[in-house]
Amino acid sequence: MREMVAFDHVEGMGGAGGLGIRATRLAAHAIASGEVSPSSRLGALTADHLDGRTVLSISLA
Repeated sequence: MREMVAFDHVEGMGGAGGLGIRATRLAAHAIASGEVSPSSRLGALTADHLDGRTVLSISLA
């Protein structure tokens, strides 16, 4: 994964963490800003329960 470090320096990439990390960040932002209904599966989660696998699993359900 060391070769992916270059993406940390590419504007707009946001890092080399991958889809799971990006999905988690986007979900956390959507929950915090009220874009997600608190009664939804995603909205019912707290920030400490968010991870890429959970966010992507919910999106597939």
